[in-house]
Amino acid sequence: MPPARRLAPLLGAIVLLACRTGAAPAQVDAPPAAASPDAARSSAPASGDAPSPGADPDAGTQTCPTGHGCEGADDERVAAAGAAPAAAVCEGGERCDAATPCPDAEACYAGCCLPLAIERCALVMPAKIGWRPRSPWEVDAASGPLLDAIAATLRRLGSPRAEVEVHTEATASSTYGMKPTQRRADAIRRELVARGVDPASLYALGYGEERPIASNETAEGRALNRRVEVVLDACRRAAAGDPP
Repeated sequence: MPPARRLAPLLGAIVLLACRTGAAPAQVDAPPAAASPDAARSSAPASGDAPSPGADPDAGTQTCPTGHGCEGADDERVAAAGAAPAAAVCEGGERCDAATPCPDAEACYAGCCLPLAIERCALVMPAKIGWRPRSPWEVDAASGPLLDAIAATLRRLGSPRAEVEVHTEATASSTYGMKPTQRRADAIRRELVARGVDPASLYALGYGEERPIASNETAEGRALNRRVEVVLDACRRAAAGDPP
């Protein structure tokens, strides 16, 4: 008998037994498919990813996006923390109000008696500041008492932000320009700082011929245009409706 014919009854018995027991042939799981290189790259974290905008990877602090107006804020906070406190208002002077007038030689402003009056946000100068004939960029010694009064006025107000402005006249042959007035403004500022005014609150500006207050056609008008003004910045901003 051929071998195949001898195995046929045995194979039939095996099939019959499987049908009776209900056993299903075992399934073999297919091997997992290898991930594509593109998929692997997309799922793996990139070591060089940039942080999200506005976030600082160090300690979770916030940074300032360029152009949002907060650049330099940290520097300002540090400077403010280390700055000396402003002098008390009326330090060295007396307080005043409607019921308590100032001495005859002083003027009342913001509740404080001042050596110089303040009109239209500028200190009222009782005289002109003079300059040395041989050194026109240095204040004449005769103007010392006036500088003392200016400095005392600013100190009693607590050294508010103020601008020392120097102006001059304009004539047909004038070539004075801004640079000489700036040098004179710087000289006045140095004198006031030497008299105890906070240097951080005092600014010097030379305007040259740009801001006349009278006609330059007459000697009287030109004399008025040659002037020094000390202007309180906060007062001028409030008068103009600008934010402080």
